[in-house]
Amino acid sequence: TGTTPNVVGTPSGQGPVAAGKMTDISARELLKASGVDTKTTNTSLEGINAKTVQDAIDLKKDCNCAITITGGTEGTGGHANGAMSHGTGYKYDIRPNAQLDNYIENVSGWTKGTRNDNGTIITTYTAPDGNIYAREGNHWDVLVKS
Repeated sequence: TGTTPNVVGTPSGQGPVAAGKMTDISARELLKASGVDTKTTNTSLEGINAKTVQDAIDLKKDCNCAITITGGTEGTGGHANGAMSHGTGYKYDIRPNAQLDNYIENVSGWTKGTRNDNGTIITTYTAPDGNIYAREGNHWDVLVKS
């Protein structure tokens, strides 16, 4: 039997890289080994969900572009609270670049929409699994629901 390529927003059958929450060190090591960069200053990955880390790795593979995480589980930097937030490990921020932007904005099967963030209309792209990629000014805000 053949293998199905992993596409962000589509279950690959491979599952998350680990179960539950991850430490900052283990998340950074896994991301680095997969070619995903992380900003070291003011970015914490302590307590990030394994599925959130897996999403960043899958995005890197599928986009075949540079991925730099600029925000994680830290409680500063304007991150909102909530059950599915940065602080609970469901979200991460990534630095935009032309190839990444083109991928997110044009991948087949995703739904384009908007959300209202305190009067600011934000463009969103929702993958089939429910994960949401939102362009918030100088970064992509990613909510991993699956």
